[in-house]
Amino acid sequence: MMKKERKFNKISSPDRERLDVLKGVHCAPIIVLGEHRSGTTLLYRLLAMTDCFNVQTAYHAMCYDRLLTDNAEGRGDAAREELNRRLAGLNLQTRLVDSIPFDADYPEEYCFVLQPRSGRFRLSEKNLPLFEEMCRKIQFISGRDRPLLLKNPFDYDNFMTVKRLLPNVKFIFIHRHPIQVLSSQLRMVRRNWAEGNPLNQRYSRTYARLQRNRIVTGFMRWATGADSRIQPARRIIVDRALKRANYFLDNVNSLPAGAYSTTRYEDLCADPNGEMSRILKSLGVEPAGSVDFRKAIAPRPLELLPEIQEIAESVLSRFRRVLSYHGYATP
Repeated sequence: MMKKERKFNKISSPDRERLDVLKGVHCAPIIVLGEHRSGTTLLYRLLAMTDCFNVQTAYHAMCYDRLLTDNAEGRGDAAREELNRRLAGLNLQTRLVDSIPFDADYPEEYCFVLQPRSGRFRLSEKNLPLFEEMCRKIQFISGRDRPLLLKNPFDYDNFMTVKRLLPNVKFIFIHRHPIQVLSSQLRMVRRNWAEGNPLNQRYSRTYARLQRNRIVTGFMRWATGADSRIQPARRIIVDRALKRANYFLDNVNSLPAGAYSTTRYEDLCADPNGEMSRILKSLGVEPAGSVDFRKAIAPRPLELLPEIQEIAESVLSRFRRVLSYHGYATP
């Protein structure tokens, strides 16, 4: 870590001359992992409510290259307020794909630091120095007396690599019924290409370029649309979700005892206080005060898209092993 200055993609970094302050900062992150739309955001937010963790936020991701400078100049709060004004000006008070509020303090995914600077959404040997720098930046400006909590669904089917690169890491896995996940994923992708997503465009220049390309946008609207006869997006989403789910089943038992805990989205919604107590205990963490997590739970029944309903029987058959492992009813 910090063996020498590493050059990532050319992004202006006011912090470049301040990196020496990170030399004595070390941390073993705790990472929330799960399939996209499985409840990782809910779990991440509930954990953040305990005030037991340093949590990566949208401010850390969007203003990454000046975090140390803002901290040194005592303008961290002002920078977050400025970011909130910019977000409000762009009408980005929610994540757009759902109604979850979005602002500078929103607990964010670390892929949005990795991808613009390394071209990858997940951790690898190539971007490990950047990841370690990110962890130490957040620890340095947030305080070293609390563990660092992170989230990145893109590493759900990459956790063995993450464990190899970060031997002291701990994982919290969250799972959700596959049919619900698939419907939510298709709805999200369809919405992003039909209406655009300015938030994703701010994070990713590649995504922004694709969204401006009429040919790409037209193709993706067709591929994800409800009127597409062959439903290519649906096929890809199902195949990839099954591949990632099987990766988890094939590898989770290779993790050392105590290196991970798991929960289900449904259990977290049904008994948030009980599930959170169990998860925190597995991490050896106890909140300073009592937290009623029920106040943060407002689950709404997800109406399945007709395109998912019509293939539900075949999907459940393909996911039989996954359903059985996680305790869901099998066909």
